[in-house]
This record gives sequence, structure tokens and C-alpha cells, in this order.
Amino acid sequence: MILIDKHSEAARVAIAQEVDRLEALAADLRRVIAGTGPTADELASAPVLENWHIGEWRLPNLVGVGSGHPRLPDGRIYTTPVVLIDRSSGWIRSASRWYVIGDPLDPVDADEF
Repeated sequence: MILIDKHSEAARVAIAQEVDRLEALAADLRRVIAGTGPTADELASAPVLENWHIGEWRLPNLVGVGSGHPRLPDGRIYTTPVVLIDRSSGWIRSASRWYVIGDPLDPVDADEF
């Protein structure tokens, strides 16, 4: 998650890096669909993972009382992982959509952002 600070060059750099990462992921997924990836060279230089198992990685998301969601009824909702948050402008961008954010339930929680 990237915290937006309009005066921070570091935030702009972090956003640009996240865009590059997501564009690379999208390009790789398109190659898999097309049957052209991953290549033998890419796999030869990829890290090896032994004795692996499916883990659970928790990513920051918001939980609150939602309204106007296109797929969820009004009431308590959980967002997909939050990618960007701009408290001063009153919005977040989750992995799936934009949200307007109002007051936090607990101002202490909001101070983490």
C-alpha cells in the first residue's frame, strides 16, 4: 500500500514502481494465455523453491460500512487489498476499485496511514 503525500517525491517514485511491477505481471499473464511464456531461459534464471506449501499472506484492506458498491449490498464490507490511500483527499484505490472514505471508526487506526 502506498500512502499518498502530495509533497512527497518518494510517493510518486513508489507509484511508478508499482505501475511497472503490475504492467510486467500483466504482460507475463498475456504471454501465458498466448502460450509463449515462461521461456526456458526465464525458468533457468528463476529462483528455486523447495519444500513449499500454500501460505496465507495478509495484505492491508479496509473494513467498514459501505454503500453504493456495484456487487455488494449496503452494510459491512471488506475491500480488496488497498494499493493507494489519500486521507487528505478522502479516497483509496483498492486492488479492484476506487472508494471514497469518510471518518474512520477509530482515529488511532487512521493514524497508521
